[in-house]
Amino acid sequence: MIEKGERSASVCQELNDKLAECCTFLVRCAQQANLSTESIVEIYGKNLTAFFKQRDCVLSHMLFKGVLQLCWEDNWQLALLLVCI
Repeated sequence: MIEKGERSASVCQELNDKLAECCTFLVRCAQQANLSTESIVEIYGKNLTAFFKQRDCVLSHMLFKGVLQLCWEDNWQLALLLVCI
């Protein structure tokens, strides 16, 4: 979903809220089903780094805000990444 939004700035701007809600929902589902979230953390980490380091990144801060506000133990991995950026 994130890759589709990155292709076009206009599409990404229109879908930012829905994309953020969808990604947050997927994290919640993974939590409830006790699934491994390793790949989710990897995707979020890659995109969080791009958000802060790439000037032309079209992703919205809303994509990260929803997930970082969750009570999710993998947030610590993302928090450590934020400190290193």
